[in-house]
Amino acid sequence: MAIYAYRVMRDPETVMSGRLEAESRPTAVRELFARGYHVVSVEEIAHDREKPWWRISWFDRVRHRDVTLLTRQLSNLLRAGLPLSQALETLAQQTPNHNLQSALRHVLSSVRDGSTLSDSLSSEPGIFSPLYVALVRAGESGGMLDDVLKKLSELMLREDDTRARLRSMVTYPAVLITLGICTVTALLTFVIPRFVVMFRTLGQSLPIPTLVLIRLSRFFQAYWWILVLGAIGAAILLRRFWHTEQGRRLFDRLFLRVPVLGTLLMKSELSRFARVVGELLHNGVTILSALEIAGATLTNRVYRDAVHVCHKGVKEGEPLSDELKKTGKFPDILTNIVAVAEESGNLDDALIQTADDYELEVTRGMATLMSLLEPGLIICVGVVVGFIVVAMLLPIFELNAIIQ
Repeated sequence: MAIYAYRVMRDPETVMSGRLEAESRPTAVRELFARGYHVVSVEEIAHDREKPWWRISWFDRVRHRDVTLLTRQLSNLLRAGLPLSQALETLAQQTPNHNLQSALRHVLSSVRDGSTLSDSLSSEPGIFSPLYVALVRAGESGGMLDDVLKKLSELMLREDDTRARLRSMVTYPAVLITLGICTVTALLTFVIPRFVVMFRTLGQSLPIPTLVLIRLSRFFQAYWWILVLGAIGAAILLRRFWHTEQGRRLFDRLFLRVPVLGTLLMKSELSRFARVVGELLHNGVTILSALEIAGATLTNRVYRDAVHVCHKGVKEGEPLSDELKKTGKFPDILTNIVAVAEESGNLDDALIQTADDYELEVTRGMATLMSLLEPGLIICVGVVVGFIVVAMLLPIFELNAIIQ
Protein backbone atom coordinates (compact mmCIF):
# COMPACT_ATOMS: atom_id res chain seq x y z
CA MET A 1 0.00 0.00 0.00
CA ALA A 2 1.18 3.51 -0.84
CA ILE A 3 0.03 7.04 -0.01
CA TYR A 4 -1.15 9.21 -2.91
CA ALA A 5 -1.75 12.96 -2.86
CA TYR A 6 -4.70 13.93 -5.05
CA ARG A 7 -6.50 16.99 -6.38
CA VAL A 8 -10.11 16.49 -7.45
CA MET A 9 -13.15 18.54 -8.44
CA ARG A 10 -16.63 17.93 -7.10
CA ASP A 11 -18.04 20.61 -9.42
CA PRO A 12 -16.51 23.16 -11.82
CA GLU A 13 -16.01 25.69 -9.00
CA THR A 14 -14.74 23.44 -6.18
CA VAL A 15 -11.20 21.99 -6.16
CA MET A 16 -10.27 19.73 -3.26
CA SER A 17 -7.05 18.02 -2.24
CA GLY A 18 -6.24 15.15 0.07
CA ARG A 19 -4.35 11.94 0.56
CA LEU A 20 -5.42 8.37 -0.10
CA GLU A 21 -3.97 4.95 0.64
CA ALA A 22 -4.17 2.51 -2.28
CA GLU A 23 -2.31 -0.41 -3.80
CA SER A 24 -1.48 1.48 -7.00
CA ARG A 25 -2.14 4.77 -8.77
CA PRO A 26 -4.89 3.31 -11.04
CA THR A 27 -6.59 1.90 -7.96
CA ALA A 28 -6.51 5.33 -6.31
CA VAL A 29 -7.96 6.95 -9.45
CA ARG A 30 -10.77 4.38 -9.63
CA GLU A 31 -11.65 4.92 -5.97
CA LEU A 32 -11.80 8.69 -6.45
CA PHE A 33 -14.04 8.25 -9.50
CA ALA A 34 -16.26 5.93 -7.44
CA ARG A 35 -16.69 8.72 -4.89
CA GLY A 36 -18.05 10.95 -7.65
CA TYR A 37 -15.00 13.18 -8.12
CA HIS A 38 -13.36 14.42 -11.30
CA VAL A 39 -9.68 13.62 -10.86
CA VAL A 40 -7.24 16.43 -11.59
CA SER A 41 -4.00 14.79 -10.40
CA VAL A 42 -2.84 11.78 -8.36
CA GLU A 43 0.80 11.54 -7.27
CA GLU A 44 2.54 9.07 -4.99
CA ILE A 45 4.36 10.62 -2.04
CA ALA A 46 7.30 9.02 -0.26
CA HIS A 47 6.51 10.38 3.17
CA ASP A 48 3.07 11.15 4.40
CA ARG A 49 4.27 13.98 6.68
CA GLU A 50 7.21 16.28 6.93
CA LYS A 51 8.69 16.87 10.36
CA PRO A 52 11.91 18.22 11.85
CA TRP A 53 14.93 15.96 11.47
CA TRP A 54 15.53 15.94 15.20
CA ARG A 55 12.15 14.45 16.12
CA ILE A 56 12.11 10.70 16.78
CA SER A 57 9.25 9.11 14.89
CA TRP A 58 8.45 6.60 17.65
CA PHE A 59 7.55 9.39 20.08
CA ASP A 60 5.36 11.06 17.47
CA ARG A 61 3.40 8.00 16.40
CA VAL A 62 -0.33 8.43 16.83
CA ARG A 63 -1.63 6.01 19.44
CA HIS A 64 -5.14 4.67 19.63
CA ARG A 65 -5.81 6.54 22.86
CA ASP A 66 -4.76 9.80 21.18
CA VAL A 67 -7.48 9.37 18.56
CA THR A 68 -9.94 8.40 21.30
CA LEU A 69 -9.25 11.61 23.20
CA LEU A 70 -9.46 13.65 20.00
CA THR A 71 -12.84 12.12 19.13
CA ARG A 72 -14.30 12.85 22.55
CA GLN A 73 -13.02 16.43 22.48
CA LEU A 74 -14.39 17.01 18.97
CA SER A 75 -17.78 15.66 20.04
CA ASN A 76 -17.84 17.96 23.08
CA LEU A 77 -16.93 21.01 21.00
CA LEU A 78 -19.62 20.27 18.41
CA ARG A 79 -22.22 19.63 21.10
CA ALA A 80 -21.29 23.00 22.61
CA GLY A 81 -22.28 24.68 19.34
CA LEU A 82 -18.84 25.32 17.86
CA PRO A 83 -18.63 25.17 14.03
CA LEU A 84 -16.73 22.17 12.64
CA SER A 85 -13.86 24.19 11.15
CA GLN A 86 -13.35 26.14 14.38
CA ALA A 87 -13.48 22.94 16.45
CA LEU A 88 -10.83 21.31 14.24
CA GLU A 89 -8.65 24.41 14.43
CA THR A 90 -8.91 24.46 18.22
CA LEU A 91 -7.93 20.80 18.48
CA ALA A 92 -5.05 21.25 16.03
CA GLN A 93 -3.64 24.02 18.22
CA GLN A 94 -3.98 22.01 21.44
CA THR A 95 -2.76 18.62 20.21
CA PRO A 96 0.83 17.96 21.40
CA ASN A 97 1.47 15.04 19.03
CA HIS A 98 3.24 16.32 15.91
CA ASN A 99 1.83 13.73 13.50
CA LEU A 100 -1.73 14.07 14.77
CA GLN A 101 -1.48 17.86 14.68
CA SER A 102 -0.27 17.72 11.06
CA ALA A 103 -3.13 15.38 10.14
CA LEU A 104 -5.70 17.66 11.80
CA ARG A 105 -4.40 20.69 9.91
CA HIS A 106 -4.63 18.74 6.67
CA VAL A 107 -8.21 17.67 7.51
CA LEU A 108 -9.07 21.28 8.42
CA SER A 109 -7.69 22.54 5.11
CA SER A 110 -9.70 19.95 3.21
CA VAL A 111 -12.91 20.83 5.10
CA ARG A 112 -12.41 24.52 4.37
CA ASP A 113 -11.99 23.64 0.67
CA GLY A 114 -15.47 22.15 0.66
CA SER A 115 -14.88 18.47 1.46
CA THR A 116 -16.96 16.63 4.00
CA LEU A 117 -15.35 15.61 7.27
CA SER A 118 -15.53 11.91 6.35
CA ASP A 119 -13.80 12.46 3.01
CA SER A 120 -11.14 14.56 4.71
CA LEU A 121 -10.54 11.91 7.36
CA SER A 122 -10.25 9.20 4.68
CA SER A 123 -7.17 11.00 3.34
CA GLU A 124 -5.38 10.02 6.58
CA PRO A 125 -5.79 6.21 6.52
CA GLY A 126 -2.93 5.62 8.92
CA ILE A 127 -4.78 7.45 11.70
CA PHE A 128 -8.49 7.15 11.00
CA SER A 129 -9.70 3.61 10.29
CA PRO A 130 -12.36 2.68 7.70
CA LEU A 131 -14.81 2.09 10.57
CA TYR A 132 -14.10 5.57 11.92
CA VAL A 133 -14.67 7.19 8.53
CA ALA A 134 -17.83 5.16 7.87
CA LEU A 135 -19.43 6.13 11.18
CA VAL A 136 -18.55 9.79 10.65
CA ARG A 137 -20.08 9.63 7.15
CA ALA A 138 -23.23 8.08 8.63
CA GLY A 139 -23.40 10.83 11.24
CA GLU A 140 -23.04 13.49 8.56
CA SER A 141 -25.77 12.01 6.40
CA GLY A 142 -28.14 11.71 9.38
CA GLY A 143 -27.38 15.17 10.78
CA MET A 144 -26.18 13.79 14.11
CA LEU A 145 -22.40 14.06 13.83
CA ASP A 146 -21.87 15.07 17.46
CA ASP A 147 -23.89 12.10 18.76
CA VAL A 148 -22.07 9.65 16.47
CA LEU A 149 -18.68 11.03 17.56
CA LYS A 150 -19.68 10.59 21.19
CA LYS A 151 -20.71 6.99 20.53
CA LEU A 152 -17.51 6.42 18.57
CA SER A 153 -15.40 7.75 21.43
CA GLU A 154 -17.18 5.38 23.83
CA LEU A 155 -16.44 2.43 21.54
CA MET A 156 -12.79 3.42 21.24
CA LEU A 157 -12.53 3.96 25.00
CA ARG A 158 -13.87 0.45 25.56
CA GLU A 159 -11.26 -0.91 23.17
CA ASP A 160 -8.55 1.06 25.00
CA ASP A 161 -9.67 -0.48 28.30
CA THR A 162 -9.56 -3.95 26.80
CA ARG A 163 -6.04 -3.39 25.51
CA ALA A 164 -4.93 -2.05 28.88
CA ARG A 165 -6.31 -5.13 30.66
CA LEU A 166 -4.56 -7.43 28.21
CA ARG A 167 -1.26 -5.61 28.69
CA SER A 168 -1.56 -5.85 32.46
CA MET A 169 -2.30 -9.59 32.20
CA VAL A 170 0.73 -10.21 29.99
CA THR A 171 3.18 -8.04 31.97
CA TYR A 172 3.78 -10.45 34.86
CA PRO A 173 4.47 -13.54 32.70
CA ALA A 174 6.76 -11.48 30.46
CA VAL A 175 8.74 -10.20 33.45
CA LEU A 176 8.94 -13.71 34.90
CA ILE A 177 10.24 -15.20 31.64
CA THR A 178 12.80 -12.40 31.27
CA LEU A 179 14.07 -12.87 34.83
CA GLY A 180 14.26 -16.63 34.31
CA ILE A 181 16.33 -16.26 31.13
CA CYS A 182 18.65 -13.74 32.81
CA THR A 183 19.10 -16.01 35.84
CA VAL A 184 19.92 -19.10 33.78
CA THR A 185 22.30 -17.08 31.57
CA ALA A 186 24.13 -15.71 34.62
CA LEU A 187 24.46 -19.19 36.14
CA LEU A 188 25.79 -20.73 32.93
CA THR A 189 28.16 -17.87 32.19
CA PHE A 190 29.58 -16.79 35.56
CA VAL A 191 28.73 -19.25 38.33
CA ILE A 192 29.26 -22.70 36.77
CA PRO A 193 32.78 -21.96 35.37
CA ARG A 194 33.99 -21.25 38.94
CA PHE A 195 32.54 -24.53 40.15
CA VAL A 196 34.29 -26.32 37.29
CA VAL A 197 37.66 -25.07 38.58
CA MET A 198 36.81 -26.40 42.02
CA PHE A 199 35.68 -29.76 40.62
CA ARG A 200 38.98 -30.18 38.81
CA THR A 201 40.90 -29.78 42.08
CA LEU A 202 38.82 -32.52 43.67
CA GLY A 203 39.93 -35.04 41.08
CA GLN A 204 36.85 -37.22 41.42
CA SER A 205 34.42 -38.48 38.82
CA LEU A 206 31.45 -36.19 38.35
CA PRO A 207 27.77 -37.20 38.26
CA ILE A 208 26.01 -37.24 34.89
CA PRO A 209 23.83 -34.14 35.63
CA THR A 210 26.96 -32.19 36.51
CA LEU A 211 28.74 -33.29 33.32
CA VAL A 212 25.73 -32.31 31.22
CA LEU A 213 25.61 -28.90 32.90
CA ILE A 214 29.36 -28.31 32.42
CA ARG A 215 29.21 -29.18 28.73
CA LEU A 216 26.19 -26.94 28.31
CA SER A 217 28.03 -24.10 30.03
CA ARG A 218 31.12 -24.57 27.82
CA PHE A 219 28.96 -24.63 24.70
CA PHE A 220 27.20 -21.45 25.78
CA GLN A 221 30.51 -19.70 26.55
CA ALA A 222 32.09 -20.74 23.24
CA TYR A 223 29.15 -20.22 20.91
CA TRP A 224 27.02 -17.60 22.63
CA TRP A 225 27.51 -15.25 19.72
CA ILE A 226 26.17 -17.89 17.32
CA LEU A 227 23.09 -18.31 19.50
CA VAL A 228 22.53 -14.55 19.64
CA LEU A 229 23.01 -14.08 15.90
CA GLY A 230 20.81 -17.09 15.20
CA ALA A 231 18.04 -15.70 17.40
CA ILE A 232 18.27 -12.29 15.74
CA GLY A 233 18.33 -13.83 12.25
CA ALA A 234 15.37 -16.07 13.03
CA ALA A 235 13.43 -13.09 14.41
CA ILE A 236 14.15 -11.05 11.27
CA LEU A 237 13.14 -13.89 8.94
CA LEU A 238 9.96 -14.57 10.89
CA ARG A 239 9.10 -10.88 10.87
CA ARG A 240 9.61 -10.62 7.11
CA PHE A 241 7.60 -13.79 6.55
CA TRP A 242 4.89 -12.44 8.88
CA HIS A 243 4.52 -9.32 6.76
CA THR A 244 3.96 -11.33 3.57
CA GLU A 245 0.38 -12.26 2.68
CA GLN A 246 1.21 -15.97 2.55
CA GLY A 247 3.02 -15.87 5.89
CA ARG A 248 0.28 -13.93 7.63
CA ARG A 249 -2.36 -16.37 6.43
CA LEU A 250 -0.27 -19.32 7.61
CA PHE A 251 0.28 -17.83 11.07
CA ASP A 252 -3.38 -16.83 11.37
CA ARG A 253 -4.46 -20.41 10.65
CA LEU A 254 -1.93 -21.80 13.12
CA PHE A 255 -2.96 -19.38 15.87
CA LEU A 256 -6.59 -20.48 15.58
CA ARG A 257 -5.55 -24.12 16.09
CA VAL A 258 -3.68 -23.47 19.34
CA PRO A 259 -5.67 -24.92 22.28
CA VAL A 260 -7.40 -22.32 24.48
CA LEU A 261 -5.60 -19.41 22.81
CA GLY A 262 -7.19 -20.21 19.46
CA THR A 263 -10.65 -20.11 21.03
CA LEU A 264 -9.94 -16.71 22.57
CA LEU A 265 -8.68 -15.37 19.25
CA MET A 266 -11.78 -16.69 17.49
CA LYS A 267 -14.11 -15.04 20.02
CA SER A 268 -12.15 -11.80 19.75
CA GLU A 269 -12.63 -11.74 15.97
CA LEU A 270 -16.31 -12.61 16.32
CA SER A 271 -16.74 -9.80 18.83
CA ARG A 272 -15.08 -7.29 16.52
CA PHE A 273 -17.15 -8.48 13.55
CA ALA A 274 -20.43 -8.27 15.46
CA ARG A 275 -19.53 -4.89 16.97
CA VAL A 276 -18.55 -3.26 13.68
CA VAL A 277 -21.51 -4.58 11.67
CA GLY A 278 -23.98 -3.85 14.47
CA GLU A 279 -22.80 -0.27 15.04
CA LEU A 280 -22.72 0.51 11.33
CA LEU A 281 -26.21 -0.86 10.78
CA HIS A 282 -27.45 1.06 13.81
CA ASN A 283 -26.15 4.29 12.26
CA GLY A 284 -27.80 3.73 8.89
CA VAL A 285 -25.02 2.09 6.89
CA THR A 286 -26.12 -0.58 4.43
CA ILE A 287 -25.39 -4.24 5.15
CA LEU A 288 -23.04 -4.51 2.15
CA SER A 289 -20.97 -1.52 3.24
CA ALA A 290 -20.99 -2.77 6.84
CA LEU A 291 -19.65 -6.18 5.79
CA GLU A 292 -16.98 -4.60 3.61
CA ILE A 293 -15.78 -2.36 6.43
CA ALA A 294 -15.96 -5.17 8.99
CA GLY A 295 -13.77 -7.36 6.78
CA ALA A 296 -11.17 -4.60 6.59
CA THR A 297 -11.08 -4.14 10.37
CA LEU A 298 -10.56 -7.83 11.23
CA THR A 299 -6.97 -8.83 11.98
CA ASN A 300 -7.18 -12.57 11.26
CA ARG A 301 -6.98 -13.37 7.54
CA VAL A 302 -9.12 -16.50 7.95
CA TYR A 303 -12.11 -14.50 9.19
CA ARG A 304 -11.37 -11.63 6.83
CA ASP A 305 -11.70 -14.05 3.90
CA ALA A 306 -14.86 -15.54 5.41
CA VAL A 307 -16.48 -12.09 5.68
CA HIS A 308 -15.46 -11.36 2.09
CA VAL A 309 -17.27 -14.53 0.98
CA CYS A 310 -20.33 -13.47 3.00
CA HIS A 311 -20.25 -10.08 1.33
CA LYS A 312 -20.41 -11.71 -2.10
CA GLY A 313 -23.33 -13.92 -1.07
CA VAL A 314 -25.32 -11.08 0.49
CA LYS A 315 -24.69 -8.98 -2.60
CA GLU A 316 -26.33 -11.73 -4.65
CA GLY A 317 -29.40 -11.63 -2.41
CA GLU A 318 -28.66 -14.40 0.10
CA PRO A 319 -29.45 -13.94 3.83
CA LEU A 320 -26.46 -13.10 6.00
CA SER A 321 -27.15 -16.00 8.36
CA ASP A 322 -26.96 -18.53 5.49
CA GLU A 323 -23.70 -17.07 4.25
CA LEU A 324 -22.17 -17.12 7.74
CA LYS A 325 -23.12 -20.77 8.10
CA LYS A 326 -21.66 -21.70 4.69
CA THR A 327 -18.20 -20.43 5.62
CA GLY A 328 -17.92 -22.86 8.54
CA LYS A 329 -16.00 -20.26 10.56
CA PHE A 330 -18.86 -18.86 12.61
CA PRO A 331 -20.41 -20.85 15.49
CA ASP A 332 -24.00 -22.02 15.27
CA ILE A 333 -25.11 -19.78 18.12
CA LEU A 334 -24.05 -16.69 16.19
CA THR A 335 -25.65 -17.80 12.93
CA ASN A 336 -28.89 -18.66 14.75
CA ILE A 337 -28.96 -15.24 16.45
CA VAL A 338 -28.42 -13.54 13.09
CA ALA A 339 -31.16 -15.64 11.48
CA VAL A 340 -33.71 -14.76 14.17
CA ALA A 341 -32.67 -11.10 14.14
CA GLU A 342 -33.03 -10.89 10.36
CA GLU A 343 -36.61 -12.13 10.62
CA SER A 344 -37.48 -9.74 13.46
CA GLY A 345 -35.71 -6.76 11.90
CA ASN A 346 -33.39 -5.92 14.82
CA LEU A 347 -30.11 -7.25 13.44
CA ASP A 348 -28.10 -4.26 14.69
CA ASP A 349 -29.19 -4.60 18.33
CA ALA A 350 -28.69 -8.37 18.27
CA LEU A 351 -25.15 -8.03 16.91
CA ILE A 352 -24.22 -5.34 19.44
CA GLN A 353 -25.49 -7.52 22.30
CA THR A 354 -23.60 -10.50 20.88
CA ALA A 355 -20.44 -8.42 20.70
CA ASP A 356 -20.84 -7.51 24.39
CA ASP A 357 -21.20 -11.18 25.29
CA TYR A 358 -18.13 -12.21 23.31
CA GLU A 359 -16.06 -9.39 24.81
CA LEU A 360 -16.99 -10.57 28.28
CA GLU A 361 -16.04 -14.16 27.41
CA VAL A 362 -12.69 -13.03 26.01
CA THR A 363 -11.91 -10.97 29.11
CA ARG A 364 -12.78 -13.84 31.44
CA GLY A 365 -10.92 -16.34 29.27
CA MET A 366 -7.77 -14.22 29.27
CA ALA A 367 -7.93 -13.84 33.05
CA THR A 368 -8.29 -17.60 33.46
CA LEU A 369 -5.47 -18.31 31.01
CA MET A 370 -3.12 -15.91 32.78
CA SER A 371 -4.02 -17.35 36.20
CA LEU A 372 -3.00 -20.80 34.92
CA LEU A 373 0.01 -19.57 32.98
CA GLU A 374 1.66 -17.75 35.87
CA PRO A 375 2.10 -20.78 38.20
CA GLY A 376 3.08 -22.88 35.17
CA LEU A 377 5.88 -20.47 34.33
CA ILE A 378 7.01 -20.37 37.95
CA ILE A 379 7.20 -24.17 38.00
CA CYS A 380 9.17 -24.28 34.72
CA VAL A 381 11.67 -21.65 35.87
CA GLY A 382 11.97 -23.39 39.24
CA VAL A 383 12.66 -26.76 37.60
CA VAL A 384 15.39 -25.32 35.36
CA VAL A 385 17.09 -23.36 38.15
CA GLY A 386 16.66 -26.29 40.54
CA PHE A 387 18.33 -28.66 38.09
CA ILE A 388 21.29 -26.29 37.78
CA VAL A 389 21.65 -25.91 41.55
CA VAL A 390 21.36 -29.67 42.22
CA ALA A 391 23.84 -30.50 39.42
CA MET A 392 26.38 -28.11 40.96
CA LEU A 393 25.89 -29.43 44.50
CA LEU A 394 25.89 -33.19 43.74
CA PRO A 395 29.72 -33.51 43.61
CA ILE A 396 29.99 -31.69 46.94
CA PHE A 397 27.43 -34.04 48.53
CA GLU A 398 29.31 -37.09 47.18
CA LEU A 399 32.60 -35.71 48.53
CA ASN A 400 31.08 -35.27 51.97
CA ALA A 401 29.76 -38.83 51.85
CA ILE A 402 33.25 -40.14 50.97
CA ILE A 403 34.90 -38.14 53.76
CA GLN A 404 32.41 -39.39 56.32
